[in-house]
Amino acid sequence: MGIVLFTSVFLACFLISYTYLAPKKLRFIVSLIISLILGYFIKTIGTYTGCADGWMSTNIGKQGACSHHGGVVTYLNLYGYVSLTICTILIVVFFLVEYIKFKKRQDIRMREISEQRNSDLF
Repeated sequence: MGIVLFTSVFLACFLISYTYLAPKKLRFIVSLIISLILGYFIKTIGTYTGCADGWMSTNIGKQGACSHHGGVVTYLNLYGYVSLTICTILIVVFFLVEYIKFKKRQDIRMREISEQRNSDLF
């Protein structure tokens, strides 16, 4: 689940910072750096590791720590679930807003083409 959390935070942060916040000259690199740092930070505080059957071992990170409990698994904590939910909502809203902008631009172009055709006929 850690990679899912990192990816959603990274994507949401990158889309928003690249589109709205970053300076024009360094837009890509600034957005990339901000997104990587924030994604790693949220992944770190939003996850914890334990055994697959729920056993909390103090030896996680050592070889064979959860071998009799189904292996080591990464879980989301409350911060992880909240972050994942917020980032998913941000991504959906971002694409809806961009789609609405696209449709408006497309409608304007279609009206201009239609008006140009009508004026060319007369």
